[in-house]
Amino acid sequence: MLAALTGAMLTIAGVGFDLTPFLRVFYPGREVVSVTASDGSSFAYACKPGPAGETPQAQAERAHEAFEENLEGFADAFVGKMMTDIEEDTPALATGLALQRDAESWARASAVRLEREFGCIHLG
Repeated sequence: MLAALTGAMLTIAGVGFDLTPFLRVFYPGREVVSVTASDGSSFAYACKPGPAGETPQAQAERAHEAFEENLEGFADAFVGKMMTDIEEDTPALATGLALQRDAESWARASAVRLEREFGCIHLG
């Protein structure tokens, strides 16, 4: 529910007002920071300071690096599954449902890891 609410709030962010005060209600003690990815795109994270005093920005950068590594592994597995299913003549619907399930599972595991290891929540 919280993830859906955050997603909805971020969707209306383009309206032109700052959502930071609202995010503080849901993520107390965190700072919303922006990280530039390896491809130049920007991602937002809500992070706590690190256990050794690292800034929320440093935590977000470490979290995003881990996210990108994990995403590359997932993408490789995703493509591998598609290719195997094509070779085995698996029905497209079955492949699509399996890939959707795997994507949701990966996203949950990724979110848990970023929170546990870096004290960050990937906002988008």
